[in-house]
Amino acid sequence: MIGYVTIGTKDFDNTVKFYDALLVTMGIHRLWQPGHMAALPSSH
Repeated sequence: MIGYVTIGTKDFDNTVKFYDALLVTMGIHRLWQPGHMAALPSSH
């Protein structure tokens, strides 16, 4: 079982936009974004 995954980036704002657009197609929405971190829920 995976507890969490960390993905690094040099362009946080565009990366968040990319993953928001990609994951919303699977019904996954961002939980919160404090500063330069973003949290997504598990798939179940």
